[in-house]
Amino acid sequence: VDHLEVLCLDWANWTDTYDFVQGRHAADYYADNLAQLSWYEDTNVGLMYIVRPDGTTAHTYLAGDPADADGNLRPVPGAGDTADLPRDHVPAGHPLLRVLENADALTSGLLLTERGPLLVASRPILTSESTGPPAGVMIVGRFLDNGQIARLTEQTRVAFTLDPPRTGDTPAGADAAGFRIDPAASTADTLAARRLLPQLDGTPGRTLHARIPREITAQGDAAMAWARGAQFAAAALVLLVLAVSLQRVVVGPLTRLTRQTATIADDDDLKLRVGTDRRDEIGVLARGFDRMLDRLQASRASRDVITGLRTRASFDQALELAFARNAAGDAADAGAGLAVLYLNLDAFRAVNDTLGYRAGDGLLRAVAERIVQNLPGATAARVGGDEFVVLLEHPATPAAALAAGGELRRRVAGKVRLDGLDLQVAVSVGVAVGDPRSDTRDDLLRHADLAMYAAKARAGGGGVALYDAALEREQLERESLLGDLQAAVAGGGLGLHYQPVVRLGGGPVAVEALARWDRPGHGPVRPDVFVPVAEESGLIIPLGSWVLRTACTQLAAWRADGAAHLPRAVSVNVALRQLLHDPFVAEVAGLIEEFDLPARTLRLELTESTIMDQTTDIRRVLHALRDLGVEIHLDDFGTGYSSLSTLHKFPIDVIKIDRSFLQATETDPRHAAIIETITGLSHHLDARVTLEGIETADQAEAALVWGCDFAQGYYFARPQPADAFTAPARRAA
Repeated sequence: VDHLEVLCLDWANWTDTYDFVQGRHAADYYADNLAQLSWYEDTNVGLMYIVRPDGTTAHTYLAGDPADADGNLRPVPGAGDTADLPRDHVPAGHPLLRVLENADALTSGLLLTERGPLLVASRPILTSESTGPPAGVMIVGRFLDNGQIARLTEQTRVAFTLDPPRTGDTPAGADAAGFRIDPAASTADTLAARRLLPQLDGTPGRTLHARIPREITAQGDAAMAWARGAQFAAAALVLLVLAVSLQRVVVGPLTRLTRQTATIADDDDLKLRVGTDRRDEIGVLARGFDRMLDRLQASRASRDVITGLRTRASFDQALELAFARNAAGDAADAGAGLAVLYLNLDAFRAVNDTLGYRAGDGLLRAVAERIVQNLPGATAARVGGDEFVVLLEHPATPAAALAAGGELRRRVAGKVRLDGLDLQVAVSVGVAVGDPRSDTRDDLLRHADLAMYAAKARAGGGGVALYDAALEREQLERESLLGDLQAAVAGGGLGLHYQPVVRLGGGPVAVEALARWDRPGHGPVRPDVFVPVAEESGLIIPLGSWVLRTACTQLAAWRADGAAHLPRAVSVNVALRQLLHDPFVAEVAGLIEEFDLPARTLRLELTESTIMDQTTDIRRVLHALRDLGVEIHLDDFGTGYSSLSTLHKFPIDVIKIDRSFLQATETDPRHAAIIETITGLSHHLDARVTLEGIETADQAEAALVWGCDFAQGYYFARPQPADAFTAPARRAA
């Protein structure tokens, strides 16, 4: 009974259940929790009703075959109405519903049903903070069938039976467990006892009879006699045994449990589980902790941690369901279609650069609140750093959807007050309307995305645009670019240029390898054009492998030449997909061995945004690379969502400050203080600093004053092919 009450309390005092009863996130809750049939079996739960305040059921589960054709529980004759539990509606005034009158109430008892005796517990449904008002009632039950009684007998060596009550089965003087010795039923070999199990209305329900072998009680008497005779002599031994037992049974398991939970918290890895097969209270605690992790993982997977909106995966599921609903409707409904609004904040990066990421997160939350307030019935999600999507079902026409997008843009835009400052928010909105009988879910999202970029390009930000076929032609050009790039990677159509990295106050210490592509029939293509295409398509893995091997080949040739002016180390940029590709660490180790390179001469550069994704997997790979002796450089620092306070978790050797900070010092001298602060904090983290974008002697001198260790930019040298480093003029210089 106690275990059943704990289960009931666990499910009832949970915000997710509270929302489910009221119709919020019902599909997600059902899929993540109620549909898991193995849970009912593992916990021996034979009945679960989630009941609304009016008695209608939001969910019912009844183990095994129903007692009659309609699946309802029926009372045995003479048992009263308390065991009458229809699956669609619990009658008003039922004892299990009286807990609605008191938020702290918890009711339990026995129901006599045609399926057999059923232990039940009920509790009002509240939030995780035990606040209300109650949204309904949680009812959990467990059948006391022959299997349950047999398990109880096996566990205790006491023979139990469950029988109808007799007169006198409500004894005075029963022990703390409710049992009373029955001298009339006792024999020379067994000691008989019984306990009454009342029904919910207090009337006798069943009597639990216990027949205890007297050898057990005799063993207990003998043990007590021995203990009384030897207790003084054995006191020290007993204390020792007690201490060892406590260590093994309680302290040791609790210590291991504490370590496991601390590891999960430190690594922020919700995929880890405590896991235990113990059947005692510690096992209950461990399994409860694992269930909490299950819920947290499900919540994190479906809800954005900053805004509380849906994630991209959760939005995709909602969109797929909307397509199914709309396509199953009549012709008028299907013709109305679905609309997706794709929002992107303009100049969001400037907020992060000038006010920091806490302010940026605050701005994202403010925008999310405005979206929800102005479209309360719509499905909204955050799908990128500063990108949001909204699903509108059944807009009348594309013009109506465009008008809705324009109105949302107007309401989201405007002033937002953060940290005492008024920020002017501008947003670009792309609108796409699809017919679920001709468009796919991915088509609709892609069209809205294309329209958003068109709105940003046409209006210079702060605009709204509706998808049309012209945008598709731009996409075709992108696909053509991808095809030519694939051919270039496969056929050796790419090249590498190298740009020196200079020690301030000294000379060159390394070069950075930069991919170059001269597209046939089009001319040179900038890396910021073809690299994103490679990353999106997955082509970045073979392209990155080619760059890494080519750079190592060239570095080995320079080192073999031995000339003092030739580069002695090389930096190679690595994309997220390349880094997390399983053979990557082995690939790097193989190249170091193949070309006989000192590991410290190979530097791998990752962008700031890269290490902030999938942090657990990233840390594992970076530590493996560091174990090889390879240096890890963090590129474009200041353009992502990390902070110096989180970088200590990663094995970073060099932080490269993005050129935008240096450029900003021309108009705002405060950015010089930002560069100096980043440099100082980086040094405290045992990381050196490279300042990117140096174009003048004054900037180089300022970088030295700010404490930067290295610099890179056109002032020192532009990216150039490998031949330029061995040319006579270069050799003379």
